[in-house]
Amino acid sequence: MSSIPDQAIEPDAAMFKLARETIMKRWIEQSIWNSSISIFMLRRNREGEAKTAEE
Repeated sequence: MSSIPDQAIEPDAAMFKLARETIMKRWIEQSIWNSSISIFMLRRNREGEAKTAEE
């Protein structure tokens, strides 16, 4: 059985900074991932077009 703390934790500047840095890191990671997927899809489409042109 979980207990409820008597006092809520008040976020301080360090907690806000950590949260902000974590969110920014995730945004960057997601941006890199999306770019990688886009590049992969473009290459695959170009390879498909090249094979179609050869046939």
